[in-house]
Amino acid sequence: MCETLDGDPDAMREFASRIEPPAAVTEPPGPEPCAGGMQACGTFAAADAVATLALAEFLAETRDAITALREAAAAAAADYQAGDDAGARAFTFLPGEE
Repeated sequence: MCETLDGDPDAMREFASRIEPPAAVTEPPGPEPCAGGMQACGTFAAADAVATLALAEFLAETRDAITALREAAAAAAADYQAGDDAGARAFTFLPGEE
């Protein structure tokens, strides 16, 4: 069990600023005739389209998850910094002083 919290707000902010979600995948092109008369061209093109759509969906979900992770890291940094600041203020002023 964790007995202490020892976060590094600067490292959290740096992490949040460096992480980038993946780029989106464009829609697959429509099936086109294969050059050279490839056998099963339609089947190959359909499989390619299905795979491209699955990849696009995966990358969209990954992009959303990375964006949430970046936001959580930034929020954690702010929370840690606020706690550090509050702790520092508690040692700076005696009770009843401002």
